[in-house]
Amino acid sequence: MWLSPSWRYRAPISVDFSSWSSGAKDIRVTLDASWDLFWDAISSDGKDVRITTANGTTLVGKLYLQTWNYSSKSAIIDIEQITPSQACQAQLWLYWGNSSATTVSTSFTASSPVTGRVELLAPSAKVSKIGNERPGNARNLTALSIMDEESRYVFLDLTALLRNLCTTAGGLLVGDELSEVVPKVVDDQDATVTDAALSANVRFIGCARGQAAIVGILVDGTKLTDGNNYAVQVTAKTSPGGETFVARSALYCRNVRPAA
Repeated sequence: MWLSPSWRYRAPISVDFSSWSSGAKDIRVTLDASWDLFWDAISSDGKDVRITTANGTTLVGKLYLQTWNYSSKSAIIDIEQITPSQACQAQLWLYWGNSSATTVSTSFTASSPVTGRVELLAPSAKVSKIGNERPGNARNLTALSIMDEESRYVFLDLTALLRNLCTTAGGLLVGDELSEVVPKVVDDQDATVTDAALSANVRFIGCARGQAAIVGILVDGTKLTDGNNYAVQVTAKTSPGGETFVARSALYCRNVRPAA
C-alpha cells in the first residue's frame, strides 16, 4: 500500500530489533551522499520526508530531521517510539519526492535509538525465489550455497508468497507488506544451529512495484560444517493483514569454490 500518489519514491528501512525485549524504541536513520536517487528528488529543506509503518500508509507518530545538510548530502532522521511485536528485524518505509509537501519534522530527543538502515544496493549474489511448496514436501525446492570460510549475504525473494496475502481496504483487495522477519539457520534434522550463524544485519530490499519482498540475511559460514546440509529460514509477519508464514531455502556448506 502506497502513502499517496503525491509521493514519487519510497525505500524500505530495516530496523534491528533483534535484542528487543519490551516497550517502544526510538530509531535513528543516517543518510549519506552516496544515495543519488534520494538527494536528486528531495526538496532542499527535506519538507517532503515521510516515514510510515510497515503497511506503507500509517505515518509514524513523530519524525525529526536531527541533522539536515542538503549541500553536502547528509542527514540523520530520528523516529519516535516504535514497538515491534517480537525480537525481530522490522521494516518501515521512507517516502520522498513531493514538492508540494509541508514539513512534519518535530524536534525531540531520541533516547538510546536503535539503528535503521536503508539498503541502497541490489542483491550481490544468487536470489532464491521462494514459492508455494506441496504439503508434506520433504525437500526445499530452492537452494543456496556458502563456503565454510566466508561470511556473506544470502537473499530470499518472497514476492510469490506475498501475492497470496491480501487485505481489504476501501473495498479493494491490496497486497500485504513485509512487517517483521525472524531469521535462523536449521540443520537437516530441522534443529536450530546453536551458534545461529547469523548476523543482525538483515536487510529489506526494494524490488518491482515498490514492494520490499527480498530479504538479505548475512550468514557466517565459519559457524557451519563443511559437507553438511542446512536451510536458511525466515518466519515473516505481514502488515496490515497480520499474516504469518515461514519460508526457507536449502543452504549447502562447501569448501570448494565453483569453477570460474
